[in-house]
Amino acid sequence: MKEQCLGKIELIYSNILKEVDKTLTNTNDYDSFKEYIVSDNFLNTINNIQDDDLNNTTYQINRTDLNDKNNIYYEIISKTTYNKFSKQIVAYVKIKNPFQEDSLSENKDNSQDVEDSEESDLNKLKSSDENIEVSQKEQEKIKNIEDINCSDLVIMFGYKEE
Repeated sequence: MKEQCLGKIELIYSNILKEVDKTLTNTNDYDSFKEYIVSDNFLNTINNIQDDDLNNTTYQINRTDLNDKNNIYYEIISKTTYNKFSKQIVAYVKIKNPFQEDSLSENKDNSQDVEDSEESDLNKLKSSDENIEVSQKEQEKIKNIEDINCSDLVIMFGYKEE
């Protein structure tokens, strides 16, 4: 029974890895990655498990909020019943956001009211060299994202038997 519970958890973990990999290729910033990972679409895709061998095993996935800005946590509950016996295992998964939170945009929004006209004129007159530097930084960021292994982002950090 324990193996059946763990088997179901492994299937869910595998689906999470696949979805995080898709999310990584389809997003390019902190907010869009986080929005998709906490969305119902993400959970629905993970819940799409095709298995014939684990018929008497049920599962539930819950998002747990631990007030951590860079990580998203899920709790996976797997329960197997056979005759009068039942076994339940709870596993915890942490998904790291590979993107840095854009604190510059928050500061920019807060400081726009305070910014005087001379500074905004200077910002409008950025040279093309600075724009090239920005695009090079974006290209480096994309290369770094391509080097990320999604199994480094999804960590199963514990489980307990009940």
